[in-house]
Amino acid sequence: MIDLPAYIENLKSKSHEEIDNAIEKLTPEDVTIDTDPRGFNMDHYKLLFKCAMKSDMTKWNKFRQENMDTRPLLVGANLVGVNLFGANLFGANLAGANLAGAHLEGAHLEGANLRRANLAGANLEGANLRRANLAGAHLEGANLTNVNLFGANLAGVDLAQSINLSRANLEGANLEGANLGRRFILNQTAKDTNNRKLEDLIEKLNQDIARQRNIYEQKLTDLKIEQDKNIALAISNKSQELEEKWKSQQEQIDEAKKDALDPIIGELKQKQTRMFWTSVGCFIIGAVMIAAAISVIFIDPFSLQISNINQSGNKTLLPVQGMSQMIIGAAHLFAVVLLLLTLAKYFYGLGKSFMHESIVCSERQHTLDFSLYFLRAFPAPDNYRDRKDLFSDWNKERNSGFHELKPENIDPKIIETVASVASEMKK
Repeated sequence: MIDLPAYIENLKSKSHEEIDNAIEKLTPEDVTIDTDPRGFNMDHYKLLFKCAMKSDMTKWNKFRQENMDTRPLLVGANLVGVNLFGANLFGANLAGANLAGAHLEGAHLEGANLRRANLAGANLEGANLRRANLAGAHLEGANLTNVNLFGANLAGVDLAQSINLSRANLEGANLEGANLGRRFILNQTAKDTNNRKLEDLIEKLNQDIARQRNIYEQKLTDLKIEQDKNIALAISNKSQELEEKWKSQQEQIDEAKKDALDPIIGELKQKQTRMFWTSVGCFIIGAVMIAAAISVIFIDPFSLQISNINQSGNKTLLPVQGMSQMIIGAAHLFAVVLLLLTLAKYFYGLGKSFMHESIVCSERQHTLDFSLYFLRAFPAPDNYRDRKDLFSDWNKERNSGFHELKPENIDPKIIETVASVASEMKK
């Protein structure tokens, strides 16, 4: 094993690159008494030693952060006088390691295994050794100022020889067989006395705080009750105001309904009834026309008989003979059927228009009724423009069904054709 203090002194004058190259050449036999790979990892040692020589633990702490599941294995490592200020050695296995004179200020050693480690003369000020295993460790001359030893295992440790234990936290620590020394006991006694005084002061302050809190809570309760009363009164006044306004609106609505809407609704009902029955009449007439056309179609033009009035005045029924007479008979039949169907179509269109007007009247009645219901159920806007906008989208369809009855839908040539056929038959 090399003389590490001399080796460190030799590296101080070299560059960082030369330091890294020199450390890379080290072997486990040079730096540890335990070469078992299960307890010692040379890569861990080299990285930690490089950072220590550069007084910069950034790379080491980054390695720990990125490999949180990896436990540093440094059993029996030679780290005499090494600067490990602020190093993250959480859970590290440093059993039997030689850390004599090492700088461990602010180091994070929570849960670390330092069993039988040599920490003589090491500076551990502010270090976190919470729940660390320090059983059998050597702490002669070590600086333990403000060290957190909560729950640590200090069995068999001689703390009497440490140079400073002020503000050290030994709460919950295992001190079985440990030598605390008379100085620590006296300091602990003085600390207990001060703690009692502090506890009495804290208790008095808590009582004062509780008394003030009760006073403020009572004031806050009274203020809240007063505020709730004011809110309830404001809500009651507003509700009464809205109720009076609503009643006034209802009276206005009822008065307007009686003066203006009731006559309109009555006229719409009469018009709806009149249009409905007129539509039914047109449909009946159209149906009669279709029935008449069908009955005419079933008359056989080829068995048609005509009256032959002779000079003596006797009437004789004779069957139609000759092609010309058959054509005239067929044309006569066609003209009659066409006329009947045209009239049926006209009356059906007329009935449809009357029915449309009847439905429009019904829809307008529904609109007026619903508008009255809406105004009764909900407060109406205060100004005319808002009221107009409220009903702007209601009953937009005002087109009359008679707009669909256009003159071009009835071909005037049909009437002319019927008239011409009748004239030819007279000839």
